[in-house]
Amino acid sequence: MGVRLGCCAAEPDLSSPPPKKDIMMVPLTMSRESTSSSLEEKLPGRAKAKPVTDPLAMYDLSSEYEIPGELLVDYEKSDPTRGGIQAIMDQIIDMEDYKEMKNKPDFVAFTKIGTMLNKDQIIVKANIDLGSKFTIKEILNVMGDIENRTGWDKASKEYFLDRRYSDCLLRKRYEIIVPMPFMQNREFVEKQMTFRANGKMYIYSSSVDDSLEPLKPTLTRGRTLICGSRISHVDGSVKITMVSQMDMKLLIPPVLLGGKMVSEIEIFKDNLIKEMERRMNS
Repeated sequence: MGVRLGCCAAEPDLSSPPPKKDIMMVPLTMSRESTSSSLEEKLPGRAKAKPVTDPLAMYDLSSEYEIPGELLVDYEKSDPTRGGIQAIMDQIIDMEDYKEMKNKPDFVAFTKIGTMLNKDQIIVKANIDLGSKFTIKEILNVMGDIENRTGWDKASKEYFLDRRYSDCLLRKRYEIIVPMPFMQNREFVEKQMTFRANGKMYIYSSSVDDSLEPLKPTLTRGRTLICGSRISHVDGSVKITMVSQMDMKLLIPPVLLGGKMVSEIEIFKDNLIKEMERRMNS
């Protein structure tokens, strides 16, 4: 039967319930974004749905990824893969015989004489609690901004990217050795790689062979045995564990060098927070 069109509408029958409205069915082919958009129009104030993205996906390297051979030092050659580097980091960070040197709510530092990399040089470990104010991505953006590093990292006189080898950065830096007037500044030439594994971020640095960068006669070149960070979420906070073992090419009493390294890491932490807050508010 066709639809009848009249000149006037029929009076509604109030004695019977109103007819049910058709229920709109969302086709299975409709995207989640399209569905949420229609809901947002019906629910004012609802946060607009955003596609789920992983801001740290760029740091995912296969455990079989190998560091370019010309960047390797002796102890890295037995397993030059990303998995091998992670194992070195975890083993050194998780050693049990560190001695506590400083304990604050957001900064706890430890020292130890010797590691599997060098039995004579002191190593420093620091646990840093950055709370929930910053994301890991924001932290990496600041720590990895080599071009602007000297603007806030006061321990480095120069800090710049020299060359890139695949996923490794080769960098040169001149470290200011203060307040130790009997020591000259030290030059370090290091490789650095940043990667994610098992839900944690790793930043790993170590020296390269001197042949990759000519020595300057006016500077003493130190050796970075290991310098790095392991960053993770723990109980809603971002926690950073930093380790540093250096060969300064000078006999320094371990207590004196350890105390200086602890102080430098704490200053680094304070300056890192200031720089992240500055960028957040700019």
